[in-house]
Amino acid sequence: MRSGIYCITNSVTNKLYVGSSCQIPTRWSQHKSRLRANKHSNTYLQAAWNKYCEDVFLFSVLEYCMPESLLDSEDYWIQKLEVLNQA
Repeated sequence: MRSGIYCITNSVTNKLYVGSSCQIPTRWSQHKSRLRANKHSNTYLQAAWNKYCEDVFLFSVLEYCMPESLLDSEDYWIQKLEVLNQA
């Protein structure tokens, strides 16, 4: 499996969720499973999923990187995409 940084985009609001994983495909499956069960730990993402439905969420890989670089790369993408500044 490849490790890296991924983004979940709400195509209606253009809000982003950026994360990192050592196993990106597995992580996306985990997100979807928890969101479908209404048990995701990120309440904002869960509320948006419930409101807009699954079909509006897009998953993309921003960067593949070594596992030891995940946290630094994730921080970089969060800042670059201004995820924390979303209204």
